[in-house]
Amino acid sequence: MTKNDYLDSLKEKLEKFGKELQEEILEDYRQHFAEGEKQGRTEEEIIEELGNVEEMIRELSEMDQDREPDREYKKIERERNCTYIGEYKGIELSGEEADILLEPSEENRIQVEYKNDKGAETQLQYDFYQYDKDGIFFAGVRRIHSGENQRIKILGKIMVTYQSHFFGNNGGSIQLRVRVPKGMLRVSAAATSGDISACDLEVGELQCKTGSGDIDISAIRLKKLQIGSGSGDIDASGIRAESGSIHAASGDIDLNDCEIGELACSTASGDISMKARTKDCRCSTGSGDIDLKVTGPERINCSAGSGDLKLQIQDVDGVEAKISQGSGDAAIYRKGEGGRRIKGGTYTYGNGACKVKVSIGSGDMELYI
Repeated sequence: MTKNDYLDSLKEKLEKFGKELQEEILEDYRQHFAEGEKQGRTEEEIIEELGNVEEMIRELSEMDQDREPDREYKKIERERNCTYIGEYKGIELSGEEADILLEPSEENRIQVEYKNDKGAETQLQYDFYQYDKDGIFFAGVRRIHSGENQRIKILGKIMVTYQSHFFGNNGGSIQLRVRVPKGMLRVSAAATSGDISACDLEVGELQCKTGSGDIDISAIRLKKLQIGSGSGDIDASGIRAESGSIHAASGDIDLNDCEIGELACSTASGDISMKARTKDCRCSTGSGDIDLKVTGPERINCSAGSGDLKLQIQDVDGVEAKISQGSGDAAIYRKGEGGRRIKGGTYTYGNGACKVKVSIGSGDMELYI
């Protein structure tokens, strides 16, 4: 049997299924042939790996019958809009792979829009939910079919997981858009691999956490901000907060035009770039570079393991700055004065109100006061 014979037979057997599902399966098999041919395998070898068409169709039919009620349910749930009226003291959102978008509510009500425009089989894997408990509103997207057993059942030893190859997501996205009323006491958004964005909010506390997605927040007024990302990047602009904690495992952190009273910012291997007004600033990175422009600080604690460090301090009468770095050259620049090469130690500037303690390891350092 040739590749064309095999695909023609598969197409004929799939006619009893929906058109969208037919195309997804056929495209997946075409890709499998293409990958096998690139690796030098013959058509016969690839066909042997893919297995008997009739057996696969029989197992697929059994799975399709078992999940028919879910299929009808998900036709409704592929896109859903809801509005919630009531007094809530907090919102908790869980996106898993879905992107979470937080926006202001013009009607001062919680509004939720769920959208999943991935392939039909991918849609069957997810469920949109919402409920309230003890004054907290909960909403999110959860996986209801892991896909792993289904994938193995259909294609045996060939396919390892549902998402990795068979019934691929074919582009598209899963999205949870939530409009937040002004003055909400607490908003929490968490995702495993989805991105999180928030803009134009006025809340008491905002928490955003994602495993591998990016976080982008802008124009938010609040008391307390907590942001965490595993491998994604964090971008924040126009933030006005009493305190902020921003941490990334390996992603970069970029803060611009922010006013945060007490600010803690760290990343293990990413870079940190910051333009902010703050009273107390703690900033550290393991192997990345740091470029800070801080206005009006009273205390600064800044450390870089092996990267370069550039710190500009402005609009201060007095500041205590503790700066540590691996190794390399360091220099302090004060407005109206020339640069001064320094080594580790404590330095006093101006009328004695500015005290700078420096410890140097590796990398270059520049300090502007």
